[in-house]
Amino acid sequence: MTKRLEIHERVLHAPDRDALMEVYAEWADRYDVDLVDGEGYVGHREVAQLLAPKLPAAGARVLDAGCGTGLVGIELAGRCEATIVGADYSPAMLARAKATGVYDQLLRLDLNEPLPLPDDSFDAVVCAGTLTVGHVGPGALVEFVRVVEPGGHVCFTVREEAWQQDDYQTVIDGLDADGRWTVEALREADYIREEGSRCHLCLYRIS
Repeated sequence: MTKRLEIHERVLHAPDRDALMEVYAEWADRYDVDLVDGEGYVGHREVAQLLAPKLPAAGARVLDAGCGTGLVGIELAGRCEATIVGADYSPAMLARAKATGVYDQLLRLDLNEPLPLPDDSFDAVVCAGTLTVGHVGPGALVEFVRVVEPGGHVCFTVREEAWQQDDYQTVIDGLDADGRWTVEALREADYIREEGSRCHLCLYRIS
């Protein structure tokens, strides 16, 4: 197994949050090259392409939840004019995101906890590569909905294994039943092409 694949396996199977942060600190400097160029990760492009046309022409405020090194932020900045706020739990990843220059603000937040952000404070939340095995669970979707104003959007990927393991469908169905959002796009898409993995690509409009 190459070092690139080995460290990805360590991310997916980290025993706890501290161990996961240690791996990300080790991986941050070569994360983009390893994951995008080496393994063919495309989730960041998928969400940016889907969300960008839904944003206001100018002045949109977007929360990039689980921003990592800034892959989604870079893609969005190339497609629209928006104020992008990044949030991640890894200081090493946030440092890399800052270096991109596309974020107006960066926050160290645990997305598995209630977000210290006001209701209706964003036009959209985007989340790619974070709703996956051993990372952030489906409960985060409830918070994403809360911080987006009515008429705004939540756009996210969920790795296929996590979709099944963590029962995302139940949380999504609950938000549907409560009239919190309506689906605009829901399909399977490529996730990491080199390993043949797939994800659920989702776009919801807040009611």
